Amino acid sequence: MAGARFCEFAGSEGASSKYLLELVRVLTNLVLSPDGVDANLSKGIFVAISHLCSSLMEESSARAALEEFFLGEKLKHLLAAATLGHAQSLLFDIISVVSPVKDSGLFEECIALVTNCRDLSEDNEKQAEVRSAHKLVLFCNWFDDMFEALTTLLQETAVGCSNYFNINVPRHLVPSTKRKKGCSTKMSGKGKCGDGKTPLAFKDNYQNAVGVAWQVRDLLASERSRKAMFKSKAFKLAVASLKLISEVSIEHCMCCDFIDSSLVDAYVALSLLMSVQNISFDDVGENSNRKTNRLDPGLFLEASDTVVFIFNQNAVTCWTT
Repeated sequence: MAGARFCEFAGSEGASSKYLLELVRVLTNLVLSPDGVDANLSKGIFVAISHLCSSLMEESSARAALEEFFLGEKLKHLLAAATLGHAQSLLFDIISVVSPVKDSGLFEECIALVTNCRDLSEDNEKQAEVRSAHKLVLFCNWFDDMFEALTTLLQETAVGCSNYFNINVPRHLVPSTKRKKGCSTKMSGKGKCGDGKTPLAFKDNYQNAVGVAWQVRDLLASERSRKAMFKSKAFKLAVASLKLISEVSIEHCMCCDFIDSSLVDAYVALSLLMSVQNISFDDVGENSNRKTNRLDPGLFLEASDTVVFIFNQNAVTCWTT
């Protein structure tokens, strides 16, 4: 890490790009050496490379030479060498400003990282990794593919609500390959909490959905990622899935200990933002016949519910009483 700090100051104090490029070459070769390096040492090396690349990208003459260090097989080996999460996020940051290549395996690494999102809301280090993946995905124009993968997790959870809570899932939420003749297109009233024993598969899906909800909230914080989300072909399905899961979470929060308010937070934040920005959204779930052209943040609430909104600096929580 002392060496990494040296590399940071070498760039900021005006060292020659020739020598900085040589440092990048030596460090990448070191981390890719046949004998390998200790995982913690590898982390320090990636920090150093990140500092050097940041300095070099300010000089157009050095960019082409820098790209050569992160292409083809070398990039694949660097991905394999980034064994620690923080090292991986640093590599994502480096590639996002250098030369991303979709067929390098980087795309698959990003998707694996953002979809393996259980306990994300409680893991600060993993949050940093996911944000780096988001940044790289946006830079490489892979956002639609990523958001579709996240939406699939929400959709699986929404469909899973059918078995556990004894409700009929709207037809448009059921994947076409799983639809059966006569599948309901609307909710069938109040659900029931089975026998209180959560099927493991559904609980896992629900926890993944909580991780997706955290990502939705985080993506809303950036104008670029927010616009990309609103334009995604999977956006309507994502909102409809969040709506159903939020409705179920509110109704059964007192009888199921795995229920998490993050999903409701994400849906309310998304709905409020769309409403404030007057974003047209005419056909979400069963409310496609509404005259309004806005997504009402209270769509999933009944007239008899008393709604409690709790606002703080970073969250909006909505529960019914």
